[in-house]
Amino acid sequence: QKNQKTMGFKKFWQQYKTQAKVAILLCILYFMFGVDVINAYSTILLNGGGSSSDPIKIHEIRVTNTLIGVCRMTGAIVGGSLLDKLGRRRLYLIGSCCLSCAIVCMYIGISHDVITFIQIGIWSFSFSIGMSYGVINPVYLAEILPPMGVSLMLFVNSIGSVIILFVFPLIINVPSIGMSGCVLCFLVFAILSLPFVYYKIKETKALTMDEIYN
Repeated sequence: QKNQKTMGFKKFWQQYKTQAKVAILLCILYFMFGVDVINAYSTILLNGGGSSSDPIKIHEIRVTNTLIGVCRMTGAIVGGSLLDKLGRRRLYLIGSCCLSCAIVCMYIGISHDVITFIQIGIWSFSFSIGMSYGVINPVYLAEILPPMGVSLMLFVNSIGSVIILFVFPLIINVPSIGMSGCVLCFLVFAILSLPFVYYKIKETKALTMDEIYN
């Protein structure tokens, strides 16, 4: 049974190596955009890496955190309605552009301690990720990979998210990096996703399984 499992993986890699590499990079991009960090540490982001006892700021943080889920859900509804109209590749590109703009807004807000910019950045980011990568990835991975490949990609995504969530609190305490440096890193990956999607993502809209795999 052990040999059969090993051979099964080898066969999978031999047959779907190109698609698997693209899928792995999609998973890496997803968590390197800072999706899990922004969801889990939005309060820290709004405080610029510190803490606040100001009642007004605490209220603003609560409102922001509440609206993150609303924006993400709204983005998913919009993305789902556009998925078959625009295609996977085009929606990925739109999402990458929107994510880059949202992260720039967050970076400006954190660098200059302007909570309004941070809020707009976080809300825009949540909407953009819900509209694009959040809704496309599950569909696209299932289209280009067999069930075994999808399971492996989910594992890669989970491991990456755990590592990012563990490392992030340590990095923001490094004086030379801080919160703004982390957000700048997210921006770099958002910008790099544009050429990756343009050159490496194959459109799967209206294609049969045989056409996609071949």
